[in-house]
Amino acid sequence: AIAGGGAWMDASLPTPGTPAWSDYSSAHRSIVRFCNVSLPLLAGEHLDDDDAQDVDLSRDDEELRSVFAPTAELRASDGTFVLDGSGRLADLYRTVAVLRRSSGGTFRLSAPPLADWRNGAVVVRWRTDLPVRVE
Repeated sequence: AIAGGGAWMDASLPTPGTPAWSDYSSAHRSIVRFCNVSLPLLAGEHLDDDDAQDVDLSRDDEELRSVFAPTAELRASDGTFVLDGSGRLADLYRTVAVLRRSSGGTFRLSAPPLADWRNGAVVVRWRTDLPVRVE
C-alpha cells in the first residue's frame, strides 16, 4: 500500500522516481560500497574489485580515515560508547590490523551489517581473535 501521499511503497522504501528515491539510491550505493569494499579492507583482505584499492592499513592513514565519516562512532556490543571520529577509528583499526597480521589473528563479522539508509549509518559487529604467546 502506498502511504504518505504516494511517497512510500511500504514502511521502509520510497517510491521509485520520487526525490526520496534519489536519497535512498545514493545512501544505498554508499552503504553497499562500505560493506563490500571498506569492511574487507578493514579486515586486511585483498580484493579483486575495480572499486577497491590495495591499501596497507599500517601505512596509508588518509585512505583509512576516508572509510569513516568524521562523526563516526565505535560502540561496544552492549552499546557503550568507546570512541569517535575518523582519526581515532583509523588509529584503532590500523593498530588492530598490524597486531592481527603479525600474530596470525582473525577478523570476522559476528552478525550481518545493519544499515539505516535514512541516516546513512551502518552497524557492524565484528570480532578479532589474536593468538597470544607468552615466552
